Amino acid sequence: MCQAKSFGGHLTADCLFITGGGFDDFKHHIARTNDLATGLFEISAEADDVETFAILYGLPLPRSGMGSDLSMTAALALNETTAMLTEIEGQAAGNGFSGELNFERGSDPIAGEGSLRVDSADIGWLSELVLGPSLNAELAGSDGGTWSSTPFLPLQTAVPDLQISLEAARVDLGRGGVADDFSAELATGDGALALSEVEGAWFGGRIGGDMTLTNSAGSVFLLGGISVTDA
Repeated sequence: MCQAKSFGGHLTADCLFITGGGFDDFKHHIARTNDLATGLFEISAEADDVETFAILYGLPLPRSGMGSDLSMTAALALNETTAMLTEIEGQAAGNGFSGELNFERGSDPIAGEGSLRVDSADIGWLSELVLGPSLNAELAGSDGGTWSSTPFLPLQTAVPDLQISLEAARVDLGRGGVADDFSAELATGDGALALSEVEGAWFGGRIGGDMTLTNSAGSVFLLGGISVTDA
């Protein structure tokens, strides 16, 4: 088992190896191949503020500076090319999540795929992956009727290359209200964020569609289509 906790801004971890346990495609012992550790682990992590550790691994979180506590457990399987997280259960800033994720080891930027289920999601939070923190700053105090002439900042770090099947009990759509029982295919990478196959309950009806948001050297483009029934 691996247990990690943060104290005074430092993350500490203790690990015990698990022999056996159903990951038949992975080695059932700790080894080092091409300087990469392989094996099977159980992970238990807690952090008062996970933002610092995310930045260290080249993954700045949206709404930087606000801080976010994290607690999580998962099963981790490592081979020479893949890190597989299964049985993920946890909370971030009080928001519950679960799922399975696979990451390519050594990929830069971070690359992975999988599925996530969350209690609550926020389109504004997701959009900051490509827009940066300027979005909320520009909208603060605005009635939304006009566009700001201030350009968005170019991305300072590469957007992770992710393909995620996302489910959320509740999604904040900003000025579009709230959608319940939400699902979508989420893709990020190369300065872009895309939501496809969107489905959700919205104002007594259903909402669906697709959306792509890109940030190219500070120029932002939004493309999409929305369908609404019985609302």
